[in-house]
Amino acid sequence: MRLTYAVFHSFVHLVTPFLLWYFFNLSFENFLIVFLTTFIIDLDHLCYFNKKGFRHWLDTVLKFREGKSYPLHNLYLFLISLFGVFLLLIPQYYKLGLVFVAFFLHMLWDLFEDTVIFKIGIKNWL
Repeated sequence: MRLTYAVFHSFVHLVTPFLLWYFFNLSFENFLIVFLTTFIIDLDHLCYFNKKGFRHWLDTVLKFREGKSYPLHNLYLFLISLFGVFLLLIPQYYKLGLVFVAFFLHMLWDLFEDTVIFKIGIKNWL
């Protein structure tokens, strides 16, 4: 069951760039920007790997034992990404706005999981 949810979580993050591509009718270049942004956001998991080790991280993911705090997954960057979404409205900053949209949607899902699904709250986001 837990592995199934971990796969679902990954699927949500992988499908997000494709949904943005569809709804915004993105060029391939802009799609790559969005896709790479959603990937880069989770590079902060490497800090956890270095601190606790991959095996502990995997065990934590599969059992949802504890909340994890990652450097890029915090409330401040979430709010900055929310305001950055408005850059889509300024043509010369459109690509930067796409980065913020991808960042915001990724973080929105992770925040939703922590607060609603796992009931951890936002303590790891502060």
